[in-house]
Parts: sequence; structure tokens; C-alpha cells
Amino acid sequence: MIDESGNPIENVCVVIGPVPCAQYSPHTDERGHWFLDIAAAGSQTVPLAYDFYFEYPGRQTIWLRLTPTGSIIFNAVMKRT
Repeated sequence: MIDESGNPIENVCVVIGPVPCAQYSPHTDERGHWFLDIAAAGSQTVPLAYDFYFEYPGRQTIWLRLTPTGSIIFNAVMKRT
């Protein structure tokens, strides 16, 4: 995650599913990066999708739905609210 100037945002909460950000939720590091290893489950006819929310005080929340099929790189700019 980066800001409008391209600077990394540390400590962005990565929310997985319908639960709120919690103490043990994944967060971005000092480079604005995060990593999560999840299974590419489901089938070709009914793929499994995951909902992610990226939250940081004073910034717009970003929502992303992913259907993993392998490694994914997601770059986003978190704008001020």
C-alpha cells in the first residue's frame, strides 16, 4: 500500500472476510507490503473467492475480491479521506 505520493504506508490492516480488523490481523510492513499464504481451493465450476479489506485511519478503505490461482501482486494507492 502506498499514499498519493508513492510512499509506503506501514501498519495498514488487512481484513479477510466479514470480521473487523483485530490485534492479530495481518498488517503491512515498513515497505507497505504484506504476505498471506492461502489455499487455491474450489473447482473450475465453483471457484473459491476471498474478500479483503485494507483499512488505515484517515484513508479510504480498499475492498478486493480475489479468486486465487497462484501468486498475486496487488498494488494500491490509499487516498486520504
